[in-house]
Amino acid sequence: YRASRERFGDRLTDAAISVERIEQLILVAGGDDQVWPAVAMARCIVGRRELHGLQTTLVTDLDAGHRTL
Repeated sequence: YRASRERFGDRLTDAAISVERIEQLILVAGGDDQVWPAVAMARCIVGRRELHGLQTTLVTDLDAGHRTL
């Protein structure tokens, strides 16, 4: 995941989901996700939405992996 972001960094903006268009959003992220940095990316989404005056509910469990139950 990180290698792809570094290699294709010039394409990140085009690949981003337009989370600013979503009226209500709940994010669930595990802190022990071995697939991608879920909590860090969820916080980025929260920040992007805050820039547009949108609130986001973020639920995290630092012990949870990629598949949260």
